Amino acid sequence: MLYASGIRRRPVSTATAAAAATADTDMAWMRLALQHARQADAEDCVPVGCVLVQTADSDDGRVTRVDCFRNGPRHFEHAELLAVMALPSFVRNPCTVLYVSLEPCVMCAGAIVLARIPRLVYGAQSPLSSATSTLLAGKPIAVTGGVLAHESSALLSSFFKRQRLRTIA
Repeated sequence: MLYASGIRRRPVSTATAAAAATADTDMAWMRLALQHARQADAEDCVPVGCVLVQTADSDDGRVTRVDCFRNGPRHFEHAELLAVMALPSFVRNPCTVLYVSLEPCVMCAGAIVLARIPRLVYGAQSPLSSATSTLLAGKPIAVTGGVLAHESSALLSSFFKRQRLRTIA
């Protein structure tokens, strides 16, 4: 194939094109999750956002449902738990993806397993309470981590830095 730049390139395989499309889609949904994390930050809540996306069972990729959540002011109002509780039923939909700006804690990972959500995409890795490598290992859940991790980490770092400064002052 000859492109406008005059450089000859190999055609991209279908699997590579599908992976690139998935990565672009993941980044787009993660941006929406980060937008909700910023809303939580503006309300002085821990800035974690979550988007639950369900597509049609067909191959057309048509989105049928999008729910957005953010951490609440109370410590048990994790965005992932709110998303799982909002699911219409606990029937496994093979086209459901949960996007979270921070790696889920053990409690939220357990809820994800029980809700039978088949795919999880998260942004920043949690050094304190990460559960994806332990609890989700061996489960039928596809996990993708590190999507827009830098943006999510920066948002969380600035939030906790402000919290520490308030404590000192």
